[in-house]
Amino acid sequence: ESEGAFRLGQLYRAGKLIPSDVLSAISYYKMAAQSGHEGARDALADIRASAERIYGNARILAERGETVAAGEAYRAAALLGHAGAAYALGDALEKTAKNNKERKEVFTYYRTAAEGGHVDGVYRLALCYSRGFGVARDFALASELLSVAARRHCKGAEEELAAIRARKHRRAARRF
Repeated sequence: ESEGAFRLGQLYRAGKLIPSDVLSAISYYKMAAQSGHEGARDALADIRASAERIYGNARILAERGETVAAGEAYRAAALLGHAGAAYALGDALEKTAKNNKERKEVFTYYRTAAEGGHVDGVYRLALCYSRGFGVARDFALASELLSVAARRHCKGAEEELAAIRARKHRRAARRF
């Protein structure tokens, strides 16, 4: 089973027989690594190292004011699963998102950031769910995510969670 997952990861990463999809490759590598596959662990370490290098370059470019090049580098690191890069890209794109397609892209970057453990990514993903930004509204999932963010001391999470709970209580009171 771990060998099969590893080989699928290789296929997705190489993109020779199927379209390249690094996030799918990472998912298969993680499955294989959890079963103890050393090659999968090495592949994940290699991807993480590449993402970290690209993210470092993106930050340098952003500090220099080279926003287009920085955006491209953030996007490349995010496509390798880098949580900080995904968050930075989602944050930048959120400010200019005008239509649902652009909002869905922002949501996707925040989801990548959240899955990578970025606490602000968890918070922003929760806001997407609570406000229907790029995704269907889901107050239950928003509450779960906000609880996680609040436990990790993310600024604003506790207040947003309280607002959702108050809204729920107001709706329940109107029913009676």
